[in-house]
Amino acid sequence: ESGAGGKPGSGASANATPGRTTTVRAADIPERFANFFAIHHTQEEFILDFFMRDESANKARHCFRVIMSPKTAKGFLEALKKCQ
Repeated sequence: ESGAGGKPGSGASANATPGRTTTVRAADIPERFANFFAIHHTQEEFILDFFMRDESANKARHCFRVIMSPKTAKGFLEALKKCQ
């Protein structure tokens, strides 16, 4: 569930594994903005790299990387589909 500004509200839940819910406090999550991303994968993991891209200078600064298992990536994709 999202609160103001699209941020998860206090006690927001993520459910990447069916039947298992984890509760997190939004205040404990650092925020970074990205306007460009790249996805790489191997058989064992998905790697999502996020960047802040300055199109006028044709440059991008790496903001952060998220590495997850294929099972977690599938749950992430399902969660994104529900946001449409």
